[in-house]
Amino acid sequence: MIIFDNVLIQDLLGKSYKLFFHIPTPSITLIITPALFNKTLLANYILGNKKPSSGNIVSRIKIQGVKGLFIPELAQGKSLVLDEILTIDEKDYTLYSEILNLLRQYGYKIDNYPLIIKNIPKPLLYLISSIYVLRKSGNLAVLIEPYKELDDILWSRLSMEIYEKRSKGKTIVIISSNKNLIDYINYEHLVIIRRNNKIFETSTRPVTFKDFLKETTPIEIIVERDSLSKLLSLKCLKGIIILNEKMFYVFIEKSLYRTCLSHLVDLQRKRIIRRMRIVKQSLVEE
Repeated sequence: MIIFDNVLIQDLLGKSYKLFFHIPTPSITLIITPALFNKTLLANYILGNKKPSSGNIVSRIKIQGVKGLFIPELAQGKSLVLDEILTIDEKDYTLYSEILNLLRQYGYKIDNYPLIIKNIPKPLLYLISSIYVLRKSGNLAVLIEPYKELDDILWSRLSMEIYEKRSKGKTIVIISSNKNLIDYINYEHLVIIRRNNKIFETSTRPVTFKDFLKETTPIEIIVERDSLSKLLSLKCLKGIIILNEKMFYVFIEKSLYRTCLSHLVDLQRKRIIRRMRIVKQSLVEE
């Protein structure tokens, strides 16, 4: 698990956000951000390449091998040597042939070896670069806008690669400003960072937020500092909205209401929770 606890980050216009959320490991975690959010800095925080100036990041994952990071802007304008993919999976000629067929399908004549492709269309470049990152990295990879400009064929191929790598125990974090991904990706954990500085996260995959509310009971909780990890340890919680560093809305699955409430009361006795109350769903929707 990777926990962001009161981590300060600024977007590209200087607006500040305080981040409280977690990333289960292993998992496919989708993080939705505002359009001008500094996704690259967030990715480097997740990978441990940089440390925040304010707040803490607790990483309970032992990172193995190369840290994987895909950034569309870094892929643009580069020549592509497809033979490099074979150095990752030396016997995976199926992938190699598949990429050759994709290149032919998009109008490239393939007759030279090693294959050095210049001026490749961005969608193809993004797909191949994402696959390269997923195969080269160890047990943690972060992809920034990997579905950007992909058509249906390339979209399906990338999704297949992500699911296959997840099945082998890899943690894959997708960071995007495209809210449509919520409906089209089979993620296991969702984090939505909103412009009003509220953060919604859940390990379910609701079709809509209203459907999610129908299945849960929202409770407003005020906690002591550095208590986020204690709340996240409660498996009966289906989601959480972080209002500020001490105030949360937590969502209890209705079928587990009594069990979960007893755990919350226990945390209140231990003075981890200062106060809690059930709130109206209409208030949460605001």
